[in-house]
Amino acid sequence: MEEGAKNHIDKKIGIKLWIYWIVFFVSLVLSAVHYVNGHISFYFPLGGFITGFVIGRLVSRTHKVGWNEDRKMIDLKLDAFGAVILLLYILFVIFKNVIIEDIVHFHHISSISMAVLSGTMLGHALALRIKVKKVLDVFFNT
Repeated sequence: MEEGAKNHIDKKIGIKLWIYWIVFFVSLVLSAVHYVNGHISFYFPLGGFITGFVIGRLVSRTHKVGWNEDRKMIDLKLDAFGAVILLLYILFVIFKNVIIEDIVHFHHISSISMAVLSGTMLGHALALRIKVKKVLDVFFNT
């Protein structure tokens, strides 16, 4: 991506992506610590991570990335379908311990929750980055 194209990305998108990456790395490390210490089998956090990644990709549909002609910038918009997905995601986050509790033992919940969170952040960050790149490719032929 050329340097001039980066100037046409709303700063909120950049901040949002940084937050996603930071939360991804922190939650991944926290989940990995339980595995490395032998508190949990590798398959539980891996399953949580994959589940979270799929959720993150689905939740990324909440944001429509588009070109704002007035500002000459890429910005984010939320549509009605995206709002429904966002509501479902918020409900999942609120009740994830109850959902996970039915599948695994109580002492594994924190590790699996962190794995789900890291997968969600990675899926959402990658999807948002891809959407921004597609818009930049259209307007700047990079």
